[in-house]
Amino acid sequence: MSGLYMVYPTERVSVFCERLWRSIKYEYVYLHDYATGLDLARGMTHGFNFYNYERPHQSLDYAMPAAVHFQEEVRLNKGALG
Repeated sequence: MSGLYMVYPTERVSVFCERLWRSIKYEYVYLHDYATGLDLARGMTHGFNFYNYERPHQSLDYAMPAAVHFQEEVRLNKGALG
């Protein structure tokens, strides 16, 4: 297990990844009986899109991750220009 953590730059990133995979597994993989790998891929794509663009996150003050990410990206780009 310690070798796995060497991949992540920080423990916080590791916790985020663990939570993300737990959510995807419990909300999409375990609840659906996918007939093929293609069906599984489509289900997981839907799950990731929902997780990032539609599902509010308590740790982000109930904002969506994509909104927070793109807001930060815009703020950084404005800072670089000015």
